[in-house]
Amino acid sequence: MKTRCIFPLAVATLVSVQTPAFAQDLELPFQGFMTTVDDDPVDGSVDLEFRVYDVAEGGEPLYVERQENLTVSNGFFHAYIGAVTPLEASVFAPGSNPANSNRYIGLKVTGDSSELRPRLKIGMAPYAVRALNVDRCWDLDGNGIGDPDEDVNEDGIHDVFDCQGPQGLDGEVGPIGPAGPAGEPGPRGPTGPAGNVGATGPAGVRGVAGSAGAQGPAGARGPAGARGLVGATGATGPAGARGLTGATGPAGPRGAMGATGPAGARGLTGATGPAGPRGLTGATGPIGPRGLIGARGPAGPRGPPGTFEESDFELIYSCRNELRSTNLGCEGPCNFCQPWGRALRIK
Repeated sequence: MKTRCIFPLAVATLVSVQTPAFAQDLELPFQGFMTTVDDDPVDGSVDLEFRVYDVAEGGEPLYVERQENLTVSNGFFHAYIGAVTPLEASVFAPGSNPANSNRYIGLKVTGDSSELRPRLKIGMAPYAVRALNVDRCWDLDGNGIGDPDEDVNEDGIHDVFDCQGPQGLDGEVGPIGPAGPAGEPGPRGPTGPAGNVGATGPAGVRGVAGSAGAQGPAGARGPAGARGLVGATGATGPAGARGLTGATGPAGPRGAMGATGPAGARGLTGATGPAGPRGLTGATGPIGPRGLIGARGPAGPRGPPGTFEESDFELIYSCRNELRSTNLGCEGPCNFCQPWGRALRIK
C-alpha cells in the first residue's frame, strides 16, 4: 500500500523537563487520518515509523520508533509514541541552546520510499510532562479507573486529551512551510466509445467560376534540328500569300549548288536591306548563248555628221540582260557576264 497523506488530528503538547522527578519514560499520544494515493480512507493495519527532530527540514532524528500493525479504521488511527521504544524526557530538553526547543515529528509508512512532508511541530505548553506511573489528569475521582464521564472527548480512550484546560491565547502565526512534492499522476482512464457518425449534410451551392489567369510567357525556342537530305524537286505550286518575314536564323553551312531551275515570275522588289560585306569574286562562268536580235526600231532623224576617234567608244558587257559599261565590267554579283558590243561614249 502506498500512502498519499496523513493528516494529524491531535498531538499532545510537551515541555522540557529539568528535575529528576520527571526523568522517566513518556508516551506521546498521536491521532491522524490516513488516505491512499486515490484519496480513499485506509482500512486495515499498517507499520508506521515515528521520528522526532529538532529541525523542520533535514537533520538527524533525536528519536526513532517503529510500531507495527497499527489499526486504521476508515482512515482514522491513534498511537502512543514511546509505547514500543522508550521515549525519554531528555529528547525534549533544549540542552545548551535554549532557543533550540522546538521539536518536530516525522512519519514514514513502511513500504514508502521517503518520509512524509512536512514534519509536524510539537507544541510546548507551560506545564510539566506527566509520566505514565504518576497521577492521571483524567482520573477525576482518583479511583484509577477510566469512568465514562472521564472520557471528555468521547474517543473511547482515557488520555491527556481528556485533560484539556482553559483555552489559551492564540500564538503567533508560524511561517508557511515548504510546499510538498508533487504527487504521482494518476492512471489514465479508458478511452470512451466512439460516437455515432452524423448524417451527411446537404451539398453547398456551387461557387462562381474564377476568371481565367493571364497567359504565361512563351517558352524559349528550341535548337534547330539537323538539316535533312535534299529531296527531289516537286512541281511548282501556286505562289501562296507572302507571309510575315520571320527572324533571320543563323546561316547554315553552304550546300552544293544545285541545277538552275526555271526562272520564276519576278516578285515585287523588296525594301533594300543593308549592304552586306563584299564577298569574294567568283570564277567566271561560261558565256551563254547569244539572244535573239530584237526588231529594229524606227530610225530617228539623222543628225549632223561628225567625226569619231577610237577613244570615243567603250566596251559594253551583258549581265543577265543588264548592260554594263566598261568601268564596271563584270564586277559585282553576276554569274553570266559577257561582252555585248561597243557603244559610243557620250561626252
